[in-house]
Amino acid sequence: RLGIVFAGPFFNFLFAIVAFAAIFMAGMPTLLPEVGEVKPDYPAYQAGLQKGDRILEVNGAPIKRWEDLAQVIHDSDGRPLSLKVERGQKIFQVSVAPQVSTQKNIFGDEVRVGLIGISPSGSSFVERFDPFTATYRAVVQSWRITELTVISIVKIFEGKVSAKTIGGPILIAQLAGQQAKAGVLSLVFFMAVISINLVILNVLPIPVLDGWHMLIFLVEGITGKPVNLKLRERAQQIGVFIIILIMLLVFYNDLSRIMGAQ
Repeated sequence: RLGIVFAGPFFNFLFAIVAFAAIFMAGMPTLLPEVGEVKPDYPAYQAGLQKGDRILEVNGAPIKRWEDLAQVIHDSDGRPLSLKVERGQKIFQVSVAPQVSTQKNIFGDEVRVGLIGISPSGSSFVERFDPFTATYRAVVQSWRITELTVISIVKIFEGKVSAKTIGGPILIAQLAGQQAKAGVLSLVFFMAVISINLVILNVLPIPVLDGWHMLIFLVEGITGKPVNLKLRERAQQIGVFIIILIMLLVFYNDLSRIMGAQ
């Protein structure tokens, strides 16, 4: 019985992995580590970086994507970085010491990040992966989205993220339409994210959801006897009440967004 209940969330998560793997094999546009804007009075400007410069290496490690460059800079904690730069036909080295700044992340928490004052040029390339690498990256991507979603739920209960950010069927339909216009890969990516959200929702230990049934079956497996029927019935009633409240909240949020957009 536990296996049957677990199969639903498992295949939802498996679908997300397969969808992400298909996207990585088909290829998605990826930003090149090419400098667009260089802000005055920042380390990059003082080091002589210019618009159009392409960063080839950081501290001897090859850099292929803008996100990799940004991650290294943000995690530098102010330590000097040796950049290998391509400018036209010339390749040269330059040292940049990122400026440490305290900023708020998407959850409102203050974090320390290194900045050098550059933005991407917008140039990109289509990056494709072989099936094995694509599958590995799909698993990592699925885990990252799962982790981000769980943290978001925790932050909502802590009051650090507004409950107004929760969306329902109307918002999902609107976003699905937008992603469909952006292309098939964008729509598949959106479907994978929704599938992971369904996994997390279903495994919550709320009566009537899969997570509650799995908890009951685990307790019965450990104790060797069924859980009291009256207790299960009362829990089911509470669970239905909680689900109705959540549904009312998401519909209210959806309608508020529609009314606010008009």
